[in-house]
Amino acid sequence: MRPRHVLPAAVGLAVALGLAEPSAADSRALVIGINDYADPAIPDLAGAVGDAEAMAGFLSEVYGLAPEDIRVLTDAAATGAGIRHAIETWLIDGTRPGDRVFLHYSGHGDQTLDTDGDEPDGLDEALIPHDAVWGGSTRWDGLITDDAIAGMLARLEGREVTLMVDSCFSGTITKSAGGPTASTGPTPRTPVASVTRLATRSGANRDHAREADDWDQAHVTLWTAADATQFAYEEPGTPPSGLFTSRFIRGVRDRAADANGNGIVSFAELRAYLRAESEAFCDRLACPRPLTPTLALAESLSLTQDVVTRDRDAGACLADLLPAAEAGGLEASLLGASGSPATLRVGDAFRLGVRTHRAGELVVLDVGPDCRITQIFPSTLFGEQPGLAAGTALRFPPRDAGVAFIAEPPLGAGELVVLLVEDLAGMDAQLAQAKSLTPVADPAQYLDDLADTTVEPVFDETGDAAGSNREPQVSIVRIPYRVTE
Repeated sequence: MRPRHVLPAAVGLAVALGLAEPSAADSRALVIGINDYADPAIPDLAGAVGDAEAMAGFLSEVYGLAPEDIRVLTDAAATGAGIRHAIETWLIDGTRPGDRVFLHYSGHGDQTLDTDGDEPDGLDEALIPHDAVWGGSTRWDGLITDDAIAGMLARLEGREVTLMVDSCFSGTITKSAGGPTASTGPTPRTPVASVTRLATRSGANRDHAREADDWDQAHVTLWTAADATQFAYEEPGTPPSGLFTSRFIRGVRDRAADANGNGIVSFAELRAYLRAESEAFCDRLACPRPLTPTLALAESLSLTQDVVTRDRDAGACLADLLPAAEAGGLEASLLGASGSPATLRVGDAFRLGVRTHRAGELVVLDVGPDCRITQIFPSTLFGEQPGLAAGTALRFPPRDAGVAFIAEPPLGAGELVVLLVEDLAGMDAQLAQAKSLTPVADPAQYLDDLADTTVEPVFDETGDAAGSNREPQVSIVRIPYRVTE
């Protein structure tokens, strides 16, 4: 098993193979995998070429791309010149606004000194072509930097681009190379030199870990195998493969990620599945730091949509969205109603009781039968600060508030959703706008933002000297109810 570092610059192939300039198509894919590196200082990989072949088959089988619309670039064909030319001709020149474009990258990558001052840690992420030369530490020749990739992605504006990067530190679009690796435990696609360098940069890592949040390619959906502080891994087997690529394919093609069994694999469900599988892998093989696949969604898409068809489950407001989190840190119950789901007649008064068993930030939502979302807490009436200590007991409304919740039309099924999240910093603006106890103006966007916040990695300095990101603590209790006449 080898770790991977590289950049969200999926790349291409083409001219190196003597292909003619492509004509425009409705869907087009570039798939790249590099096992063999020309520089002996860069360790070869075992599963990257297999990843590329598997992804090409997956795109044909599941997304319906014609074989002639998929280009696969591997090993010696994936030189710096070949990659750049392929992106230019196969992706940019060969597609038009409205087309769907896929880029998948599996191979090495690293960080190199930033030359234009746009990186908070002074390092650019870079793709490592087959013919790149490593000079030690951050000294490289022949890289394709993240700045160059960003410029090419910008020229794909108007297309719906999906970019998948199976590499170390890929949360900032990276993967590292060079140097020996440990002989026990999972092998990341990264060199010891990079691990040593990271150990001196914990502050920079914290800043850099947030770069994925600043992803500004609104037409691009970015999937990465790991976040900016982590390694991605190859999984042993026959044949070996990248853990991220194999689980991405299994989650969608085999519907292993369809947690609620409704036939839709949503973006939120696939992200949760990839994270659960990565955590289980690292539990088995004692990864040196957590492993957190990431997703930055294109602006036109929603976390509730099916990854392939873009369908939604119209029968459930929160279906395919919120993670399946443990409720151990939280208790919640509907007071004044009985049954499961609780039955409330129009005009019935009821309260909600909540008790926390750990510290965190609380959000309480009413999701009505018509999918209207009302934020009960935080609110101007019941308290505007979501942060709570362990052992806090609350009632909504409080007994002395002089008000009560009253069941009213529309009739049908709804639910109360109670979340205790370690850090809600990413929701500050949305929570503030929804404190009036009136329905949220844009419920779909609100729920997407909330779902993102419940999986936002938390930076943890308690591990190695560099620190690392980890999954946040999230507890969720969902209380279904039904309003009747």
